[in-house]
Amino acid sequence: MKEGERVVDGVEDRAKILIVDDEEAFLVTTKVILEDAGYIVTTADRGEKAIDLVRCEDYDVILADIRMPGGVNGIDVIREAKKKDPHVVGIVITAYASLDTAIEAVRENCFDYIQKPYVVDDLLRRIERGLRERMLEKRVIYLKEQAEFLNDVISHDISNINHVLKGYLELLMNTELNDEQRMYVNNMFLTLRRCENLINSANKLITVMNKAPELFAVDVIPVIEESIARIRAEYPDRKMEVRTVYECSGCIIIADEFISEVFWNLLDNAVRFSSEDVRICVRVREHENPDFYEISVEDRGKGVPDEEKQMIFERIQRQHSSEKGTSGSGIGLLLVKTLVRRYGGDVWVEDRVKGNHTEGSVFKVLLRNARNAQITNTK
Repeated sequence: MKEGERVVDGVEDRAKILIVDDEEAFLVTTKVILEDAGYIVTTADRGEKAIDLVRCEDYDVILADIRMPGGVNGIDVIREAKKKDPHVVGIVITAYASLDTAIEAVRENCFDYIQKPYVVDDLLRRIERGLRERMLEKRVIYLKEQAEFLNDVISHDISNINHVLKGYLELLMNTELNDEQRMYVNNMFLTLRRCENLINSANKLITVMNKAPELFAVDVIPVIEESIARIRAEYPDRKMEVRTVYECSGCIIIADEFISEVFWNLLDNAVRFSSEDVRICVRVREHENPDFYEISVEDRGKGVPDEEKQMIFERIQRQHSSEKGTSGSGIGLLLVKTLVRRYGGDVWVEDRVKGNHTEGSVFKVLLRNARNAQITNTK
């Protein structure tokens, strides 16, 4: 494969370059150099002609002189090309280098700026670097579109399937079942609820990652109480003792509309990895650093081995830990970490009994004190 050829999604593709310059010698020489490097090259000796070309053809790179006779210069050509393809590689080339022209090129989001006479190897390196960046940008867009498609499938199609399954299970529950059969149906209900929670967490995570934070002051205690009520309703058949210890009143933190997902997921994690009797303690106190509050969620579940304490909040790593008793999707804790970091805080896990992880875990969350941060808008 020649230098000007590249592979995108498994298909070989020769990059197309448009050279725009009013000097015929420059056009001819540069065209030969780039074609010898494997590129498909078109030339234009006037800005107006180049504008017509970019409107009709797709180009990967526009190599344009910043000064052209007539009313259209190289920057105008690149600007027009970017209307059609924002990822086109715009390279300004000129014999009259100045700070003003460099600033203008940067302002128009040109990829690079080269002064005449150029060094051939340098020109080829810059073009290749621009093409790599263009390929990466387009790859990111492709992957994002694929992720959005999969999220749409999960959010709608799978949710609809779950809804139908729940309807049939409810009908089945109204028939005569023995104890064993009723246990199986209850387990299926629980599995469907977990699937719904997973879909919900995945949707929230995607929303958070694609939405700029709008932070405001939040009284965290009512949020915790609401999350506890929600977890009780989610697991009506589990014996559950949830104790709250509020060592301060009016705990105003910096957060956003998703703050309840932090405590819901920590409580859900505690319930799922606890034995038959669930015992949880939620504690809120002022941290030794007055800029933060510390909220802890303590459980008596299976615990987290030391070697997994750092990776438990990472979705990619969670899939390797199922053999050690901390299996799960990992989406919930990843969402917790993403949100807490979004708020300028931190989250980690410790042993409930120091040195013995099998006695349960304590998840600790640091959240910023809104009063000290002088945020007054409260929701």
